[in-house]
Amino acid sequence: MAGDVTVKVMRLALPQSEIYCTHDLVHTALQKSVATSHLMRKQFPTKVELQRICKEFRLGTFVSTPKDFGGMFNLNWRIHTSTGDYAVRVMSGYVTPSHLQYTHKVIFTLHKAKIPVSIPLINKQGKRYLRLRARQVQVTPFVNGQVYAGTARHIYSSGRMLRRFHHALKYTSPGPKPRWSNYPARRVMTRGLERIKVLGTSSQYATVRRLYHQVINEWTNVNRNLPTTVIHNDWHMWNQLYKPSGDVCSVLDFDFVQRGERLLDVGYALWMICTFKPTRKLARHFLRGYGKLRPQEYRALPTAIALASLYNLCSSALMTLSRRRFHNAFKCQVPFLNRTLSPVGKQAIYTLYK
Repeated sequence: MAGDVTVKVMRLALPQSEIYCTHDLVHTALQKSVATSHLMRKQFPTKVELQRICKEFRLGTFVSTPKDFGGMFNLNWRIHTSTGDYAVRVMSGYVTPSHLQYTHKVIFTLHKAKIPVSIPLINKQGKRYLRLRARQVQVTPFVNGQVYAGTARHIYSSGRMLRRFHHALKYTSPGPKPRWSNYPARRVMTRGLERIKVLGTSSQYATVRRLYHQVINEWTNVNRNLPTTVIHNDWHMWNQLYKPSGDVCSVLDFDFVQRGERLLDVGYALWMICTFKPTRKLARHFLRGYGKLRPQEYRALPTAIALASLYNLCSSALMTLSRRRFHNAFKCQVPFLNRTLSPVGKQAIYTLYK
């Protein structure tokens, strides 16, 4: 999902009037705001550079005009050559070689566990990436698949695949952390909170500060002995492709992988689901696919969902066009947080498993 999309926020708790808002998929990469925004701008290869990529990765002769198939900050192009179709990915300026090598380790582990992933191709230098104008370029065979269409089967399959993903990486050792990600790091949220002092009114700042302390205190209390694994850190239904049967045929986008609490992936996915209707039905399908949580995870689930929402709210103040983004996020996330953290909202989340 790229850029800003206007969506309706639906309710996990009792039915209320719909609120229209702008939902930003925000990232830690923009924590330094405008000063580092150039690292997030997409870098478009020239025709000469595409020919070089084809030569370096032994793809044959470049034939047709590339087709963009989405992405917020990474450039994702489908190219056709004399040997077939390939996905060329020019990554953001925040992707480092060390973390990229770790993602390759993760991908190979998933491949051995029969998780459907695309193996990056090797170039003439024996590496699975190419440096191009200070960016990392990765090439994989192009995978034909259906994009998420809001069906119950798609969302069930996404939850089921996430459980397999977590299980396959349970014993994978930690690696270099990404320089930017969706991981709800407290340091990023506190930076955002300080920025909100400037962007918002005193009332807005007081509201966000109250919610920040409530969520952080709850997470501190429930974040004890939660199962850990390597988490995807950006698991939503558009980061998988699907077969005609509705089963997942490819897992995409490993830029944010790191060791962490697996519940964060579940909470983030459910937070994404909560922006589309019918919320409860879709959330039930996802959780049915994922399977049972441990008792401590079950108790912490509402807080994990709230944490994803809070991170969105605080991070919005650190992005480019931060004033507009923050005010939009405030309108969207504050009502969501108040409902999710209320006794009625928490009970509604708990009953999703019934």
